Amino acid sequence: MVRDEQSGLYIPEMTEADIRRMHALAENGALPTKIDRSLDLFFRFLLGVPERMPLLLDLLNSLFAVLKYPGVKWAELISMELPPSGAGLKHSRLDIRARDDRNRQLSIEIQRAKHDYFILRCLFYLAKIFLEQLRSGQEYDGLRPVIMIVLLNVNLFAGKR
Repeated sequence: MVRDEQSGLYIPEMTEADIRRMHALAENGALPTKIDRSLDLFFRFLLGVPERMPLLLDLLNSLFAVLKYPGVKWAELISMELPPSGAGLKHSRLDIRARDDRNRQLSIEIQRAKHDYFILRCLFYLAKIFLEQLRSGQEYDGLRPVIMIVLLNVNLFAGKR
């Protein structure tokens, strides 16, 4: 990660693993010539790897400043997998999931198309993240805030009352 002197923003650099993957794609003739930067895969590549944590922190602090939330000094990426809590229950996979310096859990999603049940899916994810915080015998005061950030390319609430 390199900090641009003019803008003060972090510019992602390719990691050795990224370079190896790109060479493998090129050798197989599968290297894309166009990259849709709104795809989940690019979003995870840009913000969901430890090497690019400064970019994720910049995004979080920009959003939190607008909302007048306390900023984030550090964050760690945590598992994007939300396994089912029992047999036959639904498995979920988040775009990016992190925990910040105040122990708030953050789920960051990108959505480019309108899906009928997207809002319900977000609520389902929030509930799963919230519920997995406590283990048997723990007190409820151990629950920490869960913040879901959704970057949208659609108006999910058009026509809703």
